Amino acid sequence: MMAVSLAQMMSTAERELGAFLLAVSEIAGTEQVEEAGALWIQMLEEVDQFNDNPQHIFRQTTIKALAELSVDTEPRLLAAS
Repeated sequence: MMAVSLAQMMSTAERELGAFLLAVSEIAGTEQVEEAGALWIQMLEEVDQFNDNPQHIFRQTTIKALAELSVDTEPRLLAAS
């Protein structure tokens, strides 16, 4: 497997988090963005191990954060997506 540099991992994380926050902003409004960002970072901190596919880790983080966020928000968040 090919090793991934820290710079590549950071770039991938920034893109994934940015896309997630943009989607939250468009769907739930800007008032949810700060909470969503904090939640995404919390989910990332819970990852046990990074492997050679950080994109998969970051995508799973986004999915977990969205699931957690949808529990705490109005049903319109999921209905709009």
